[in-house]
Amino acid sequence: MNLLYYCDEYPPVRNGGIGTVVKLVAEAMAKRGHRVIVAGKYWEGQSRQTIEEINGVTVIRWHKGSYRTLGIRACDFIRDEKRLRTLKAQRILDRTRLLLERVVKEHQVDLLEMPDYVDSFIYNDGIVFPRKHFSIPLLLRVHGSVSFLYHHLQYVENEERTKQDKRLFDSADAVSAVSAFSKRYVEEGLCFDKPIEVIYNPIEDKLFANASESLPVGQTILFFGKIAAMKGVYSLIKAFNIVAEKNPQARLRLVGSGDINQAKQLVDSRFADRIEWTGFVPHEEIGNEIDKAAFCVLPSYFENFSMAALEVLARKRALIYTNRASGSELIEDGENGLLVNPDDVVQIADKMELLLSDTTLRDCLAEKGYEMCRRRFSTDVIISQMESYYEEIIARCRK
Repeated sequence: MNLLYYCDEYPPVRNGGIGTVVKLVAEAMAKRGHRVIVAGKYWEGQSRQTIEEINGVTVIRWHKGSYRTLGIRACDFIRDEKRLRTLKAQRILDRTRLLLERVVKEHQVDLLEMPDYVDSFIYNDGIVFPRKHFSIPLLLRVHGSVSFLYHHLQYVENEERTKQDKRLFDSADAVSAVSAFSKRYVEEGLCFDKPIEVIYNPIEDKLFANASESLPVGQTILFFGKIAAMKGVYSLIKAFNIVAEKNPQARLRLVGSGDINQAKQLVDSRFADRIEWTGFVPHEEIGNEIDKAAFCVLPSYFENFSMAALEVLARKRALIYTNRASGSELIEDGENGLLVNPDDVVQIADKMELLLSDTTLRDCLAEKGYEMCRRRFSTDVIISQMESYYEEIIARCRK
């Protein structure tokens, strides 16, 4: 197959979770003998277009500045601000489609996959404009559209954004979701009645390497991620205040940047010297952080599907995880980890105390979590599912 992924955060440039996952999937597909191209728009670099080969993947980067302002001068005479923004957005949309179609023709692409939020396709000002089909099958990958995030983060919902998202999904030839949780939103929130395939994101094989040789030491509890209320870290700090009073050896290590000063205000001064704040740590060092912990606690309020949680399991560490959103899709409470309500500080404290005191349970949860992670989320397992699904879409659309 010849595959094209649209992605505007492909490493090594500054990226988030989507860029990391697309890179993993693209390189795995290339290793299986498929022709793989990744294309997207970037501010980095000065050239209108750069092309490079990275681990068997052709990466095409278009500079945003080279066409983001196309058509603006021609529209300057329009005094209706909303109409002007609509015309600008339409120009960007058309230009992006043209660039992608050019890649499709040049590389004889069989399938285009893109995330369900792309600035040129979902215009953030709430403007709705018609969408056209591509000349090849379009697979939309549900990571979390604008309306999805607004709904679950309890922002003020915007009817126009919801209409935009619905139009984008209606234009797709196929839809896959990274979790059953996100699938439900598209079906119910956007009234989408076409089939949606749930295919989880894979975990890097290298994270499993030597995991069994790394044994937990001491009583350090690890959180990693953004230091923000949404990640449940404030509840975790309050819970640690309870735990620290009963467990003089317990320590809490918080890895990540964010609202650190605000979070520090929640710390009981008696235990301030038992909480470590690392600030930002590069992603490639997270495995080492996990290895040094007795167990990890990630009591987030919202996770579409957390790669951080998978990383903990892959390193064979016990995990206390959120029962919100997609949490129960990964963890079966008491079987391969523990689930907590991020609002329930006492519950979080109780489960931390349980793992601190019962090392047999802790090791059992870690072992079962590791085995489940390998069985369900390893690269070979997930890429095989994706490969079969791609072939099915291409065959169906050719009929």
